[in-house]
Amino acid sequence: MEYNDTIHHYGNFTNPQLITLSDFIYVYICPVMAVIGILGNTLAFIVLVRQPMKGFSVSVYLAAYCASGFLQWIFNIGPDWLISMTGSAYFRNMSDISCRFWQFLTHFLTFSGLWFLTGATVDRIIALWLPAKSQIMCTVFMAKNSLVFIMIGLTVVSIHAMWLFVLKDNYCEQEKEDNYLLPYWVWGSTLMLQLLPSLLLFIFGNMMFFRICLKHQFIQLPDASHNELDLTYTVMVLSFFNFFSAMPLGVTNLLALCYWTNNTDNQHTDFLINSLKAPLEYTNYLMWCSYTCAIFVLIGCCKNFRAGLNDCFKGVASCLTRDSSNIELQLMNGEYDQVPSTSTSV
Repeated sequence: MEYNDTIHHYGNFTNPQLITLSDFIYVYICPVMAVIGILGNTLAFIVLVRQPMKGFSVSVYLAAYCASGFLQWIFNIGPDWLISMTGSAYFRNMSDISCRFWQFLTHFLTFSGLWFLTGATVDRIIALWLPAKSQIMCTVFMAKNSLVFIMIGLTVVSIHAMWLFVLKDNYCEQEKEDNYLLPYWVWGSTLMLQLLPSLLLFIFGNMMFFRICLKHQFIQLPDASHNELDLTYTVMVLSFFNFFSAMPLGVTNLLALCYWTNNTDNQHTDFLINSLKAPLEYTNYLMWCSYTCAIFVLIGCCKNFRAGLNDCFKGVASCLTRDSSNIELQLMNGEYDQVPSTSTSV
């Protein structure tokens, strides 16, 4: 088994009678999700880095989360789909360098959104439960520094793919021969990149939910006066949604790793690993939903985001109207210049 590798097999597309539900989802639903994910994350990122959203610390984490989802569609899922549909050569299978770099990039991008969202939940937990420290810790400056540390941690965990993968028989795979570090890195990367942030999202999401429920007991929320309550709702919903999207894939990967590291030469183990291919496919599709949900949750939960989105649309409409007016004025001036004079000399 290759950790976080594309596990879908695309041999049934030529015969419509053999197309399974998984094939149908991949061939027809995946492009729709890709378009929604790319456009939605791009639009959400633009709004989050503009006023009135960019003044909130949690917007920094959410912008990074949207950028992660965008890059995942552009560099990971999208190329896989195009290559499988066209039969083109895969970039990662061209050389040892491309194999190692692509595996590092895949490991870094796939679950980076979970950690960015975890940073947002920590920001909201501090604002809700430790309001005295929120003025110092929940700032845009601190959020940007936290993102730097998160990316450094993701790089440290993912960089091992640069020397644990190798090109064999024109296929990029994990180096298993005389590699004692491989099982430890596979387990460590699975736990650190996927399971740990998923569990933290669930725990912190429940902490936010419990603190917000206290509002109904006539206990004032500390951040209500700062117009950040909508962002707290947004982060809480995203944390639960990402937990339920990522945890099934994490558990399935964990089972496959148990079989794989137990005894790779055992036929019974190989059978168990093959039996997990279908669950891995469907849990991957479920994980893809988390790369498209940000724009919908932000629109539904955050009033400030809706206001920023409305301003963005008004700005685009104003630019288009101004350009159209300028074009009409230029045409009119050109027509007036071509009109001959009707005055006659006496």
